[in-house]
Amino acid sequence: MDAQRAKEIMSSPSQILVTLEGKPVWIDEVDDSHSQAWVHDLENGDRHQIEVTRLHES
Repeated sequence: MDAQRAKEIMSSPSQILVTLEGKPVWIDEVDDSHSQAWVHDLENGDRHQIEVTRLHES
């Protein structure tokens, strides 16, 4: 995924499933200047800063 798509998903009124290494996550914030995102794991609540390219839209 790229930073622009991550921002579109984050601001979408619909809930769009996004995964990180097969686990569902919620995108909290996107830093498009560094192609980074803050996400939290929907299963355990852990928060991570990751490269947006590691995210996958389902």
